[in-house]
Amino acid sequence: MSGDLDSLDGDNASRFRIGTIKKIMKIDDEVELIAQDAVFTVSKATELFIMSLVRDVLSANPAKKIIDNNDMYCNVQKYEFSDEMI
Repeated sequence: MSGDLDSLDGDNASRFRIGTIKKIMKIDDEVELIAQDAVFTVSKATELFIMSLVRDVLSANPAKKIIDNNDMYCNVQKYEFSDEMI
């Protein structure tokens, strides 16, 4: 999986649709304008976060070939989030 993280260096493509990320960001009523760089940064941060969660699930159970919703849910439950983050 670390090879995937290394391949993100200098990668200008996003695995998520930029328009969809921007639409999600604009759900907040306080947001009026969003710079393209901000949308790209949020997209890349989301990719890295998901890759980290998947890596954690796979390292806990290396024989696992398929990750399902329950695996991800159990993994996320290990972390403490403050109300400001949600």
